[in-house]
Amino acid sequence: MTRKILFGAALLSAGLAAPAAAQHVSLEPFATYGFYGKLPGTNARLEGDWGVGGRAAVQLTPRWAVFGTAQRTTPQVLGQLPFGVVVSGGDVTVDHWSAGLEYSYFPRDAAEGMLPLSLSAGLGQARYEDGPTDLALNVGISGAIQLGPSLGLRYGLTDYVSRFDGDRGWMSQLFARIGAEISF
Repeated sequence: MTRKILFGAALLSAGLAAPAAAQHVSLEPFATYGFYGKLPGTNARLEGDWGVGGRAAVQLTPRWAVFGTAQRTTPQVLGQLPFGVVVSGGDVTVDHWSAGLEYSYFPRDAAEGMLPLSLSAGLGQARYEDGPTDLALNVGISGAIQLGPSLGLRYGLTDYVSRFDGDRGWMSQLFARIGAEISF
């Protein structure tokens, strides 16, 4: 709970520190598909799965923004999880959240209807149901198609890289997402 409060305070502070003319807020509910793979140091594998999430961003300058994102998936587990998690129906809940910076640039001199491509990087966590919570670095690329003055269709790829269960090994979980970006 304390982390969520600190994250919210940091996002609010950054938004208030930017000049009012540069501030631009966007909210994005999205659907995501995660590609998981084998869990390091175990005989378990998580199958790919659909999930849902949300993203909020505050644009500080024409090129830079701060963002926060959270998502949840319930992939099927093949094999035995190492941390004693009892899995009902073969599924485990996996949550990812992060906050970070996003850099935008305009390809092809901002062709008609194109929003900028965005490169993002942040820190957060990967949390497994009743199991470990690992620090995760995320890197991503996204783009959007503008549908109206304050509505866009945003799509992208995000990779969460983390150490699994402390020292078992590194893992990379890739997520493709698509969502409606609402700006104001």
